[in-house]
Amino acid sequence: HSFGEKSAAVYQHGIQVCGTAAPCMSFRAGICCTLSGKRKEFFDFAREKMNGEKKEWAVERLTEKSRETGRLPKKEDFDPVTLSRIKAFLGPWPRALEAAGLKERKTAAGGGKKRK
Repeated sequence: HSFGEKSAAVYQHGIQVCGTAAPCMSFRAGICCTLSGKRKEFFDFAREKMNGEKKEWAVERLTEKSRETGRLPKKEDFDPVTLSRIKAFLGPWPRALEAAGLKERKTAAGGGKKRK
């Protein structure tokens, strides 16, 4: 924190995360340098749970579409918002299909692509 300026506490998800007026320079991904161990554990747990739920949601969309169409889902099968969320939660399209268990990951012959 810069200069230790005090102000009203800042709350995130109902938990006090910072008590200074200046932005916390160590605040990253929902964790503030002033968090106690228990609060930090809560944030870590909440973030992991939320990420898990998002991934689960995306996998469900892909598997539902696969059952519905009887083939691997295509990007065109989804509206732009749903497609964007699936890719945000699971990564690029091939990785998303792999995460959903719909496609096996390809292994490159010779140990992968050679780069110059």
